[in-house]
Amino acid sequence: MGPDPDGTAETGSLGRSGEDFAALRPYIVGDDLRRVHWPSSARTGDLLVRQHDIPWQGRVCVVLDLRRQASDDVTLERAISAAASVLRTHLRRGDHVRLLTTTGVDSGYGVGASHLDGLLEYLAVAARSSSGSLRMAMELVERGASGAVVLVSGSLSSADMELFERSGSAVSLRRIVRFDGSQRVTTPRRTEVLGIGPGEEFAAAWTESTGATAGRRRRRRQVVS
Repeated sequence: MGPDPDGTAETGSLGRSGEDFAALRPYIVGDDLRRVHWPSSARTGDLLVRQHDIPWQGRVCVVLDLRRQASDDVTLERAISAAASVLRTHLRRGDHVRLLTTTGVDSGYGVGASHLDGLLEYLAVAARSSSGSLRMAMELVERGASGAVVLVSGSLSSADMELFERSGSAVSLRRIVRFDGSQRVTTPRRTEVLGIGPGEEFAAAWTESTGATAGRRRRRRQVVS
């Protein structure tokens, strides 16, 4: 499945912000009630919780694009390897991770070695498929994903990008990994796009990108304070 993104278990991750307050989001079953923001909940009539950049107990959802039109055999293999690396890295950090695919597979959030073994066993046999859709995967994201969501694909259309960015009301960080050599940018909706070309290593690109993201967030907090 390939190495962790930087070749070690202590990879550059999506990051945690401890208790740095970022915004409010709708309550999701399982949220700590101590994070409910009661004044805002009273005003709106709906339970709202304090959302941090990434919760202290990290939650990372990886969406793997298995659509036949999104990749060839080579880029699919790279996408699967990248998805495995991100999942493995965050599980080793103690984060809760979840794997979704465009064919409807949903592992649910989990931790520990047994959860990782199940994910890697599935990824070892994952294949391109004409069934399923990105929209179906995004509907699954909408049903409970929070924290970070990473979409891993061979290539994406502008409509795919729009769909991804509009899904997941409780998501605090969105990242796209695509293996078509696209430009590395942060979109106006703050989705981080990591384009990787044929001769580039995912590990180095991911580590560089996550390090830059952490630096930007530190600078934003310094400006606010």
